[in-house]
Amino acid sequence: MELGYQLKITIKGSHPPIWRRVIVPGKINFQDLDDIIEDLFGWTHDHLYEFCDRKSGRRFQPSDDEYFWNTESVENLIDDCFIKGEKWTYTYDFGDDWVHDILVEDVVPYKERFAKVLKSKGPYMIEDCGGLWGFYESYIDEAEPFDIEIANHQFEQFPIEAKEFVQIGEDYEYSGTPEGDWGEFGEDSFEQHMKNMLEENPEEILQQYFSGLQNARNTAEEWIEENKEFLSQDFYLKDVYSCYTKDDLKWIAQMNGFSGYSKLKKSELADWLVKKMLEESHMADIVENIIPEEGEVIQLIINQPEGIWITESALEQSFFLSSYGAFNDEAGVMRLPKDVREMYRNVNTTECQKRRLEKDKIRKYCNSAVELYGVVPISEVAVIYRHYTGNDILVKQLKKIALEYIEDNRVTVRGRYLVHMDIDDEDMELILEDQEGNPYYIPDTEEEFLIYGNADEETIEQLDEVKFSKWLEEELNLDVVCGFTIAKHILLCIKLNYEEEALMEILDVLAPNMGIPELSTKQKRKVKKKLSELCKNTRLYSYSGHTLNEIEAKM
Repeated sequence: MELGYQLKITIKGSHPPIWRRVIVPGKINFQDLDDIIEDLFGWTHDHLYEFCDRKSGRRFQPSDDEYFWNTESVENLIDDCFIKGEKWTYTYDFGDDWVHDILVEDVVPYKERFAKVLKSKGPYMIEDCGGLWGFYESYIDEAEPFDIEIANHQFEQFPIEAKEFVQIGEDYEYSGTPEGDWGEFGEDSFEQHMKNMLEENPEEILQQYFSGLQNARNTAEEWIEENKEFLSQDFYLKDVYSCYTKDDLKWIAQMNGFSGYSKLKKSELADWLVKKMLEESHMADIVENIIPEEGEVIQLIINQPEGIWITESALEQSFFLSSYGAFNDEAGVMRLPKDVREMYRNVNTTECQKRRLEKDKIRKYCNSAVELYGVVPISEVAVIYRHYTGNDILVKQLKKIALEYIEDNRVTVRGRYLVHMDIDDEDMELILEDQEGNPYYIPDTEEEFLIYGNADEETIEQLDEVKFSKWLEEELNLDVVCGFTIAKHILLCIKLNYEEEALMEILDVLAPNMGIPELSTKQKRKVKKKLSELCKNTRLYSYSGHTLNEIEAKM
């Protein structure tokens, strides 16, 4: 079984975020990955580049172009370095300094020898445009749109030859395509890789993670206490913008859709931008579109003028805080100017909050629809919305809201359909064929319908993936990570109408690759019985959300 790596690659600092979610094959080196990333973002392979592991600090560069000491060659295999959850940076062109954040989202079975784009946001980039700020000055006229189908077609035309390596001391020697799926050393490396990924105590890892967050929070609170006298003094948006460079101010203006500032000097631009940002109508538009979690953070900062600790990821995900906030990088403390707090209170009316909650509900409707049906016309979601609420919603409005939240959702928008992010175009066509003539399953209550699109603590225990995952943990003595990974794969296949024997074959492939001992005859019987039960009671995409039991009862 070949391995693939699901990556999310984001241009750092871009707002709105420009990113690609892609699966790359295993047994490729960092030089191969550089070629893939450059094709994903439209770079022309004309500049130097570097990969860096953000945890260990290891750097990988072309051997002829090393400008730092202690860098490693890009001929190293990514298999030796990429573990689920790891974060890397890829820097291209050290003049314009394009930094890409790479998150290794998952390690998955993948037999193809070419990259495959799953989702994307934003156009191709522009070579030699002066960096991110230069890009935003010229992207409207010059940036070409990114097309997933075209990109995937091009990747398929140029498969990447699999590589293997043999360890000799601290160096590696590389050869071409191995005779089998894994050479002797490659097989050992694979098993060790999966062991590192899955056999660590997940509870201990989570404890270390939350302990790190708590330490950062404690440090921030100590910093706030030490600087309380200074932090208690009023400051204004003009004070914040006066500390920014002209490029920073231009970026804020561009991201907020303003124009007509190109001839202004820095001080003039700062004054002009303050007036525009504090216009009641402009802030009202932004506040109405914040998501509930973001609104809770903003309200905490409003109530504590001296500031609160937040993570950098929370800042990056909040358009409001990125535009209006004052963030101390060293302490991780976010504050809001006095005039911003006052205007926020003015525009965050009861009616505004109601509209915001309604948008969030519509987002959950979209999530629930793709969880139940896999593929569903947007017009059908509007019908379901009217069924429960008694209110009409325009299809174009529903589509607009789905697109606004698409990065955080499990939803993709393909033409007039909402489609689950895990469903490719081929499966989408098969599902649509099977769904013909089957009415969509409509739960009795809105609350039940929204459970499928909601992942809060009160409802997550009711989701099929969680229940099946816990069953696997108990019956097969699996850890949390392994149980949930298998449950997710198996349930997706059930929803796509796989037969029981095919599901057992998938389990037979997944189990050894995840370090699970061979199942006993008794365990296999239990698993088959559970799969039979799941196949009959899981809501299938091909039957428009109905279970086999429900379908058979109507026949």
